Amino acid sequence: MGSYLITGATRGIGRALVDELADDDLILAARDGNALAALCRTLRAARPMPVDLGRPETIAAAVEEVGLPEHLDGIVHAAGVIKLGRVEELSLKTWNEVFAVNVTAIAELTRLVLPPLRAARGTTVFVNSGAGRAVSGRGNGVYSASKHALVALAEALRLEEPAVRVTSVFSGRTATDMQRELRAYEGEEYRPEDYLRPAVVARIIADALRLPADTTVGDLRVMPRG
Repeated sequence: MGSYLITGATRGIGRALVDELADDDLILAARDGNALAALCRTLRAARPMPVDLGRPETIAAAVEEVGLPEHLDGIVHAAGVIKLGRVEELSLKTWNEVFAVNVTAIAELTRLVLPPLRAARGTTVFVNSGAGRAVSGRGNGVYSASKHALVALAEALRLEEPAVRVTSVFSGRTATDMQRELRAYEGEEYRPEDYLRPAVVARIIADALRLPADTTVGDLRVMPRG
């Protein structure tokens, strides 16, 4: 069994990954403390870490309160937010909110867990997006910018931390609440069957976490077939 920290653990890909790793030792992070506590009660060995990633300055206290193991086999950054609007419409507040969750909080949490990750020669998984490769449409500028920044963070970590495996997962459109919001903005119908299932992406992430110690996967591109 391994030890893993998962952010965004109560929704979407993060929640699906909890099911994949249910037999492992887990630290689960999310903003909704009640939902997090209820989820942890259903698992063999899971501890809640309630934290608002929109306030990166609070992450260190949350990590200290939950306590990290001496060896951490992996961290999966599955939490993220999307804000939609054309560049001329986006306020400074919106830019700061998106980058706080999608970049700054990830950098801070990664920094804090590096010692046990190094000790375990563990894996950091950044759940990115097709938007981290190219801007997918009008109104997607701030989200895409944050995901491009996440690519740079992952590449920097890969260069600087030879004892830590770094994997970025670029998933196509996935059937999540975020996708529902995006389709509404585009004025289109949301049909979950048209998109990747979170469980499929989660299974691929779990496989990356469980690779043999002498193997690593850099970037994974996951797309719906058809």
